[in-house]
Amino acid sequence: MTQIVKCLDNTCCSSPRSSFFVVNPSRFIPPPIPLIQTSNGLKAPERTDKENHVFPSLFVSKILKIEEILPRSTKAFKELPYDLYCPSIQSVLLERICKKCNLYFASKVMLKKHQEDHKNDAVREALTIARTRPARIAAVRQREMMAIITREENGEQVDWMDEDELDLAGIQVPKNPDSNERALPIYSMKEHLSSPWENEEGSGPKK
Repeated sequence: MTQIVKCLDNTCCSSPRSSFFVVNPSRFIPPPIPLIQTSNGLKAPERTDKENHVFPSLFVSKILKIEEILPRSTKAFKELPYDLYCPSIQSVLLERICKKCNLYFASKVMLKKHQEDHKNDAVREALTIARTRPARIAAVRQREMMAIITREENGEQVDWMDEDELDLAGIQVPKNPDSNERALPIYSMKEHLSSPWENEEGSGPKK
């Protein structure tokens, strides 16, 4: 089940039109979990006994300590799926759980998008690890930098490296001395159309 609710920031979402947030401060509806009366008090039954499932009201669900009433079989889930007791979801329940972070998603489309985020994080992490940390930067030319790299076996090593290959966090980078010379001048239309010639003072056209 996907829940979309208003946030508490009035600059983002309009004020609620009902008192639902007053009676339900968490704003989200708790997962539907059936209850049965046992010799040990109220407990949640096994998922396979779906014909006898009786679900409590919202207010009863809110005061339940879910972790204390669930059957032992649910301990296999590291994160409790919201639709754990939904009969129509049982056959695809495991297919909608992320194998990396164990989060449950209401649809396979949402899970696929989430998995793409994991892949992007892995790529960013790999790039960060692969970058070389220089001791300092001696010079800069275009997108290349003369990096001073300290190695235990060879001491300091100097090499021209691409900027994307270096971890420059907290390292002062000198300015490129040729950057101003290579920069293209920018003129306004008025400057472009103005005459390059100037009249000397008092040498205007004779009448």
